[in-house]
Amino acid sequence: MLSHNTYANQRTLEFNRAWTPTIYSDGGEDLYIGNSETSMRIMIGNGHQRAVAPLDLIVKMEQVGSDSYDITVRIGNEVPANNDPAAAAVDAGPTFGEDGVEYDFESTTTDPDADELYYQWDWGDGRDLSEWMGPYASGETCTASHSRPEGDFDIKVRAKDDWEAETEWSAAYSIHLQCCIVRGNVDDDPSGGIDIGDLVMLVDYMFSQGPPPPCPGTANIDGSCCVNPPNETLSDIDIADLVMLVDYMFSGGPPPPNCVP
Repeated sequence: MLSHNTYANQRTLEFNRAWTPTIYSDGGEDLYIGNSETSMRIMIGNGHQRAVAPLDLIVKMEQVGSDSYDITVRIGNEVPANNDPAAAAVDAGPTFGEDGVEYDFESTTTDPDADELYYQWDWGDGRDLSEWMGPYASGETCTASHSRPEGDFDIKVRAKDDWEAETEWSAAYSIHLQCCIVRGNVDDDPSGGIDIGDLVMLVDYMFSQGPPPPCPGTANIDGSCCVNPPNETLSDIDIADLVMLVDYMFSGGPPPPNCVP
């Protein structure tokens, strides 16, 4: 006497067990049960005429352990599997400052797929590049800090998403840096104020072979020198500067002129 597994027998009822051909066409889009050659040909022909959407497939693999990996697959059906982030720009930062001082710069962009973003900064010469900073959420601000020597610099930024899709470099953001911020701050006091220490350093330099001022422009009290003040040198420091500093500090004389950006 033959016996059977009741569960297995029930499962077979879901399939065609009759002596009639079963045809699946176009990935299961059409199903035909029967033995008409004409009907089969029509069904197969219809499948060939159906528009097939182009698929875009990208795969990302990341090692998460000595022998473990995370694999991410993204598929686009009639659309790209990934879209580039929106163009980045330097949104905030100073346009004028002191050389050697670290300043903050900001950039914010978005990703149409809401991917996390990374930012890279070009600090002004195409060679001084930051590492990729991130990840940041789409729309989150990236803040980067940097200092440069005296001069004019065009700072740029670019962004990329998790799938390495990069933007172009942004438009240049220009900043001018010079050592002379406050004339009279001869000793380069971080407070920027003018005090007796500045006078002592200037007298010591002019008459006792003391150390030169860190920034010639701060000791060029009257600002008279050259066509382009950021190019001030020690040769521009003379007795007129000492007289003006003493007059300002002790006789209510006019303050030193501003340094010219």
